[in-house]
This record gives sequence, C-alpha cells and structure tokens, in this order.
Amino acid sequence: MKYFQILLVSLTIFMVSCAGPKTKTVLHNKQVNTPINKILVFPVTSFKGNQNNSSKTYDPAVVSAWVDLYGKDKVVPGGSPLLKLIKSSGPKTYAKLINSIHDKKDFEKFTSSPWMKKLVSNVTNKFGNYHFAFAISNGSKKRYTKGKPVYLHMALFDTKKMTWKWITKVKSSKSANWTTSTVSMVKSSFDTIEKIEKSSRAPASE
Repeated sequence: MKYFQILLVSLTIFMVSCAGPKTKTVLHNKQVNTPINKILVFPVTSFKGNQNNSSKTYDPAVVSAWVDLYGKDKVVPGGSPLLKLIKSSGPKTYAKLINSIHDKKDFEKFTSSPWMKKLVSNVTNKFGNYHFAFAISNGSKKRYTKGKPVYLHMALFDTKKMTWKWITKVKSSKSANWTTSTVSMVKSSFDTIEKIEKSSRAPASE
C-alpha cells in the first residue's frame, strides 16, 4: 500500500509537470550577441505599461529566476525607481517599446527614433548601460479565475545594438491557484530562456 501511494504521488507530479504551461520562442536573434555584464530587470507590467496587483505577483519569481541564471551580482532589479523613471518619459513611450514585442516591423521604425533613444538614454544614465529584461503580463487574476487564458511575455533588449535579442511567450489556463500559476509560467519561461542564453553565452569583458 505504501509503495502504491508513493507511485501515485510520483505519477501525479509527472502529470502536472507534463500538463504545465509550455513556452514558445517567438524570436531569437542570434546576430545579437553582446556579452552580458549585467541585466536590468524591469518591473512586470501590462502592455499598456501599467503595474497592478496581478502583474506584481510575477515580480519576485522573475527576479529570482534571473538571479538563478546569472547570479546576484549580475542582476539589477529596477523596482519602483525604474517604474517611476519610465513613466516620466511619457505615458505612451514605454508602451510603444514593449508593444513592439508584438509587432517587430513597427519596432524597426522605432529603433532610430528620438523617443526611443531618449528612453534608453534616461534609463542607462541612471542604472547603467546593461541589457534590459522585460516581463509583460497579458491577462489578470480575475480573467484567470474565470477560466480564460493569460499570457506572459519575456524579452531581452540589447541597449548597444538597440534591438531585441529574444522574445518568449507562455500561455496558461486555470489549472491551479493564481500564485502557483504565475510561478509555473515564469519557470517554464526560464527553462526556455536558459537554453537560449547558454547557446549564446560568452564571457563579458570588463
């Protein structure tokens, strides 16, 4: 009986793992290979550039996952000061940048635009010229509890080449409580991100 219970628990864990959210690589620009000195982690927001209670749920897991991947000394959590700074750049400026995750054609137009240069300059002058790490939540806790799908986009922006290095996307429908689901989505995202980063990782020059 005891062995049967152990087997049942193991089988349940395996089934949950297999049924968990699966991350897709939307973009992997292998030409963008600037060595990573540090990563500036932006607060999790919606595609409108707003942060709410639903998006805040992801923040601890996202920062922790970056620390696990690159080490505490290479991860700079932007937090509230960074959120305040990007909002001061204009209500639509930040939203334009993160919405280019959806439409790469539009992004090519923005690369040399004054507002893009100003936004990147404002951030790098205050926090350092590091890679920008984004996590964008598309869908709220309320939507999730109603059984509708929610999405998490992760993206890494190279400030020296002014373009996206990679973009991932994961979808989740209600199968657990909200907090468990957000952690599961972040974990799935970083399983993919780790593979992408390891494939292109190079020692950073001082």
